[in-house]
Amino acid sequence: MKKLGQTGQIMEYALAQTEKRMKRIVQGVLKDKLTGTMLKDALAAPGKMLRPQMLVLSACLVDEKAAAAHIESLIRWGAVIELCHTASLLHDDVIDQSPIRRGRPTLMKRYGNSPAVYAGDYVLACVLREVLKSHGEDRALLLTDGIEEMCVGEMNQTHCRYRQNVTIEQYNKNIAGKTGVLFAAACCLGSMEVTGDQGIVEKYEQLGRRLGRAFQLRDDLLDIISDTKESGKLVMQDFREGIYTLPVLLARDHTIYGPVVKKLMKKSRKGILSEEDLKVLKETLIKSQAVGRVSEEVCDLLEECKNAVKDSSCLWAKIRTEAILDRLKTI
Repeated sequence: MKKLGQTGQIMEYALAQTEKRMKRIVQGVLKDKLTGTMLKDALAAPGKMLRPQMLVLSACLVDEKAAAAHIESLIRWGAVIELCHTASLLHDDVIDQSPIRRGRPTLMKRYGNSPAVYAGDYVLACVLREVLKSHGEDRALLLTDGIEEMCVGEMNQTHCRYRQNVTIEQYNKNIAGKTGVLFAAACCLGSMEVTGDQGIVEKYEQLGRRLGRAFQLRDDLLDIISDTKESGKLVMQDFREGIYTLPVLLARDHTIYGPVVKKLMKKSRKGILSEEDLKVLKETLIKSQAVGRVSEEVCDLLEECKNAVKDSSCLWAKIRTEAILDRLKTI
């Protein structure tokens, strides 16, 4: 490996190598003509790689010199985290019957439910193999505990589908598991590589939790106010599938607009929502200030994340982290 200076080249090197490492981890099946094509499709649109970025940034924000010295380990854990995320998306698309992801047809759409499920299972099996090779029991336990929490969050969300009386507390618990946990694991693993100070590790775990919540709330808002071209997936997909997100729950509890939302919830459960109904829902969520309230919480969470890294001596990592947080404010 080339010697890395104390600049942002650590990140560029890490991200490039993380994508290569992801392919190496699942390389066994890539040699097979049919299944290899499926996995290549799954890895063809890697997205923003936010979790690996936050893993490396967390390490650099704590101790940049140590991060450079441990860069290969950071790359390994970044690849593992991103593959966990990829597997969860493959399964999500089957559960939600989503035809589009990141502007591309999903594996479920192209190959069917069963192949997509098995592809996700295969990726998780590869993750397990890589974790067993890591010789880091504390890190392996952190990751497997995270996967367990993520699965519980997804199962609870499934249980809450089409439930008009689902509470905001239950919603918060669900997204903490299904989204927050991998961001928390990324920030935690990054800091663990460069410090044994448990207080610092916990600080970065909480940063990841806040970032994960902000990311999910922003995703919930985009599902409401963007169009398919912008978001890369069908809009109002959550409501269509009976997943009632925070803007919907806030509007449901509104004195004036609540009855409108409840009526539309009943229609979604019966599968008789029209495009006009979805237009009314969007207008109601905006008029009730539900969208505005959630947008404010996103901004507040991201500011808390900024405050958590403001004392770092690694200027480039701090600037890059702030740039990521500022982009997430844009809805």
